[in-house]
Amino acid sequence: MKAIKLKLKNIGPFRDETVDFTELGDMFLVSGKTGSGKTTIFDAMTYALYGDLCGARRKAPGEFRSDFSGPEDESFVEFTFVINGRTWRVSRTLPLLYINRNGRESVRPAEAVLECFDSTESVFVPFNGKINETNAKIAGIIGLSCAEFTQIVLLPQGAFADFLSAGSKDRSITLSKLFPIESYSRIITVAREKGSEFSEQRRTIEAQIMAMASLDSQAAEKRLDDLKGDIKKLTDEKSTCSEALETLSVNLERTQVALNSALDRERLAEEKRQLELQKDGMTELQKRIAAASQARILNGYIRNTEAAESRVRNLEDSRKNAEKDLDSAEKEAADLESRSGQMADLQKSAVETEVRLKYLEEQCSGIRHLQQVHVLVSKAQTEKKRAESFLFDARSSYAALLLKIQSLVPGENSDNDETDILQSLLEQKQRCETDFVKAKNDAATVVAARKLAADIAAAEAAMAKIAEQKDAADRLIENTRYCLDDFRVQQKLQEQNNYACVLAVQLEEGKPCPVCGATEHPHPVLPLPETINVAEKIETQEKNLELAVQHKTDLENQFTAIQAACGQQKQHLSEFDVVCSCTVEQAQRAVLDAQDLLEKNEKLYQKAKLFISELKSRKTDMEKIADAYQEAGRKVTAAETELKTLESTGIADQTEDAVLEQIRVLTAEKTEAERQYNSYAERLKNARGRRSALQANLEALMANHRQALHECSEAEAELAQKLASSCFTDRDGAKKAFVIPEKLSEMETEFTEWSDALKRTDIKLESLKGSGDSAGLSLAVEQIKKDMELKRKDISSIDDRIQKAVVEHANLASEVSRKGELEKQRQDLEDKCAHYLKLADDLSGQNPRKIPFDAWILGIKFAEVVHYANPRFERISGGRYHFKIAPEASGGNGYRGLDLLVSDSYTGRDRNTATLSGGETFMASISLALALTDVVQNESGGIRLDSLFIDEGFGTLDGEALDKAVSILQDIRESRTVGVISHVESMRTVIHSCLEVDKGVNGSRIRIHD
Repeated sequence: MKAIKLKLKNIGPFRDETVDFTELGDMFLVSGKTGSGKTTIFDAMTYALYGDLCGARRKAPGEFRSDFSGPEDESFVEFTFVINGRTWRVSRTLPLLYINRNGRESVRPAEAVLECFDSTESVFVPFNGKINETNAKIAGIIGLSCAEFTQIVLLPQGAFADFLSAGSKDRSITLSKLFPIESYSRIITVAREKGSEFSEQRRTIEAQIMAMASLDSQAAEKRLDDLKGDIKKLTDEKSTCSEALETLSVNLERTQVALNSALDRERLAEEKRQLELQKDGMTELQKRIAAASQARILNGYIRNTEAAESRVRNLEDSRKNAEKDLDSAEKEAADLESRSGQMADLQKSAVETEVRLKYLEEQCSGIRHLQQVHVLVSKAQTEKKRAESFLFDARSSYAALLLKIQSLVPGENSDNDETDILQSLLEQKQRCETDFVKAKNDAATVVAARKLAADIAAAEAAMAKIAEQKDAADRLIENTRYCLDDFRVQQKLQEQNNYACVLAVQLEEGKPCPVCGATEHPHPVLPLPETINVAEKIETQEKNLELAVQHKTDLENQFTAIQAACGQQKQHLSEFDVVCSCTVEQAQRAVLDAQDLLEKNEKLYQKAKLFISELKSRKTDMEKIADAYQEAGRKVTAAETELKTLESTGIADQTEDAVLEQIRVLTAEKTEAERQYNSYAERLKNARGRRSALQANLEALMANHRQALHECSEAEAELAQKLASSCFTDRDGAKKAFVIPEKLSEMETEFTEWSDALKRTDIKLESLKGSGDSAGLSLAVEQIKKDMELKRKDISSIDDRIQKAVVEHANLASEVSRKGELEKQRQDLEDKCAHYLKLADDLSGQNPRKIPFDAWILGIKFAEVVHYANPRFERISGGRYHFKIAPEASGGNGYRGLDLLVSDSYTGRDRNTATLSGGETFMASISLALALTDVVQNESGGIRLDSLFIDEGFGTLDGEALDKAVSILQDIRESRTVGVISHVESMRTVIHSCLEVDKGVNGSRIRIHD
C-alpha cells in the first residue's frame, strides 16, 4: 500500500487540511510541536481504512472529532492509496450526535464509501455495498486486519516496544494474530476428539463385555443342542395335529354344502309364493305399457302439429308490426329529403370559409418568422461579441503560458520555441542520469570492497577458531587413546580374574589348588565389582577415537578450504582500483544527492512537457475560437439581410393577435357548418337504410306466413290419419296415455324382472329336489366346528412351545456370537486407536518437550523474526547486541521458545530485555518491529507493504545510534515509503522531505517542505 493523498475535515486539531504524499520523498519527516496533531495524521489513515483505531490509541468518536468544529459540521476522512497497481479512494465519516424532532439526542451512524479508479474512463467507480461489506472489501484489498496494520505498517508511539518487553504468553497472543495458527489448533482439536472418541468406544465395549461375564460358552453350546432336539420333536407333533385338522375341514366343507342346498330350497319356495301374489298387478302393468307405446308413436305428430299452429300465429303478429314500422320510416325519409337544398348552401359556405382560413394562416406564419429573425439577429450579435472576448482572453493566456515555459530554462534565449526548450531540459536530465548511474556504480564498488574486507576478516577469525578446535581435537584424541589403553588393561585383568573365579568354584577343602598346590583356601578370589562390560567400553572408546580422528581431518580440510578462499579474496581485494578514501556512507550520500538532482530534473522536464502539452491545447482552442468568431460574423450578416427583406413586404404592419382572432372566428363558423351538414347526411342515410330494411323484412314475413299455413295443414292431416289407425279417438286421449321414455323403460323393466324371477325360481326349485333336512345338517356342522377348534388349540399350544424354544435358541446364539464379536471389536479398536491416542497426547503437549503443536509453530515463526531482526540490531548497536531465544527450560505453561534475551558481546553475557536503557530499548524494538514486517510480508504471499510509518522514539538515541537507525531506514526506503514522526532537530539534517504541522489557536495547519 502506497499513500497518495489524505484529506481531513474536522478531525482532531485539523479543520480542513489535505496531505499530498506525492509531493514528499520516499522518506519524510513529520515534525511539529507537542499536541499539534502529528500522530492524528497516522490515526486518520487507520480510521479511513478500518473505521477504528487499535490498542492504546483507540478513541471514542467524540474524542476523534475536532473541537474546533460546530455541532452540525460533518467530520470525515478521505484517503487515496495505490496497491498492486490500482488506485483506491475511501471516504469515511464519524458518528454525529444531533437532536431529533422529538427533542432527544440521537446518533447519525458512520458511513463509508470505497471507490476504484478506472483508467479507461478516468473516473472513480464506487463499490456498492453495506458498511460491513465495504469494511470486508478494504481488509481484503490491504490483506491485513486493523491490529496487523498497526503492528507492521503503522508503528504507534511506544507500542512496538510492548512486544519486546511482553511475556511469553502475551507474545504468543500477538504472534498468533500476525501468524494465524487456527489450522494447527484445529489439528490438535481433531486429534483430541478422535482420541476421546476411541477411548469412549473402548469403554463402551469393555462395559458390554463385563455385562456378559456370567455367560458360560460350553454350557451355552450344550443348551443350544438340547433346544434343537426339542424344536424337532414339537414340529413332528404339530404335523400330526395339522393332518387331523385338514380331514375335519374337508368334512365340514361337504356338510356345509348340503346344508346350504337345503336352505336355498326353502328360501326359493317362499320367493315363488310372493311372486304369484303380484300376478294381477303385473297384468294391469302390461296393458299400460301397450297404451304408452302407441301414445309414444303419436306424440311426435302431435308436437309437430302444435308447433306449426303456434308459428302461424307468431308470423301473423310480426307482419302487422312490420307494416306499422315501414309506414313510420317512409314519413321520416320524405321529410329529410325535402331539406336537401338548404344543406347544399351550407356546404358551399364551409368551402369558402376554408379558403379564407388558409390565407390568414399564411399571414400569421409570416409574422412569426419575422419575430424569429429579430431574435436571431440579436443572438448572432451577442455570440459575435462573446467570441471576440474569448479570442482576446485565449491570446493573452497563450502568451502568458509561453513566457512561463521560456522561464523554466534560466539563461536561455527568450526567443526559443517550446521544442528547443524541451530538448535543452532533456539533455540536462540525461546528464543527471549519467551522473546518477556513475554514483551508484561507485557506491556498489565501495560496498563490495568493504564487504570483501569484512569477509576476509571473518575468514581469518574462522581460521583461528578452527585452529583452536584442531588443538582441542588433538587433546581429545590423546585422551581417548589413553582411556582406550586403560580399558584394555582392565579387560586383561578382568579375563584373568574370571579364570581364577572359575577355578575358585572348583576348590574343595583338603584338596590341593591346581595353581599353587595349597590344600587350604582361606581367601579365594572374588569377581571384580564391574557393572559394565569392559569390552563395550573398549568398543565405545574405539568409535570415539575414530570419530575424533575424523573430526580432526574435517577441521583440517575446512581450514585448508577457508585458507584458500581467503587467499582468493585477498587477491580479489587487491584488484579493486576504487579510491578507498571515502566511506560507504559517503558513497551512498553521493548516490542520494545524484538521485535527488535527477528527480528534480525529471520533475522539471515533466513539468515542461505538461506546460508544452497545455500550450498546444490552448493554441488549438485559440484557433477554434477564431473560427467561431468568423462564423458568428457571417451569421450576423445573413440574419440582418433576411430581416430587411421581410420588413419590405409590409407584414410588420399587422399584429399576430388580430390575425389569430380572425382565424378563431372563421374556424368556429366552419366547424358549426360542417357539423350541421354531417348530422343531416348521417340522419338521411340512416332513414333510407331503415326504410329499405323494413320493406325487405315485410316481404320476407309474408312469404314465411304463407309457407307456415301450408305446413300446418299438412301436419293436421297426417295426425288425423295416425289417430284413425290407433286405439285413441282424439288428440287429448293420446296425450294422457303418453309417459316419458324413462318412465316407460322403468315399467317395462319392472314387468320383465318379475317374469324372469318367476321363471328362475321354478328352475332352481326343480334342481334342488331331494335335498336333506336343514336342521339335522346344522347340528352336524356345529359338531365338526367344535372338533376343529380343539385341534387348533392343540396346534397353537405346540406353536407357543416351538416359538419359546426358537427364541431361547436365537437369544442364546446371539449372546454367544455377540460376546465373540465384542472381544474382536476390542482388539481391533486397540490396534486402530493406539497411534491416534499417542498423536493426541503429543500434539496436546504431553511429549518429552512439553510443548503443544501450535505453540511449537509459533516458536518457529518467532525464531524467523529474531533471525531477520539480528542483522539490524547488531548494526544499529555497533555490533554489541543481538537477540537470543531463551532456552526451552525457562518457559512454562506450553510457551517455551518465546522468551527473548539480549546477548551483550562486550560482557559475553545474556541480558533480560527489561535491563536495556531507553535508547537500547528503542534500538531493539525497531529492529524487532521491522523484522516482523519482513516476515509477515514473506508469509502473506501477495501482500504489498509499500509503506512504513514510525511514531517517535528517536529522541532516546545518541548521535551514532541515530545515524545507524537512519541508515537502516535509508535501506528500507528503496522498497517502501518511510514516514517518521520525531521532535529530534538533527533528523531534519538527514531527512530533507518534511511535513510540518503548525499548531495555532484556531487549529493546526499542514505544510510540506521538500
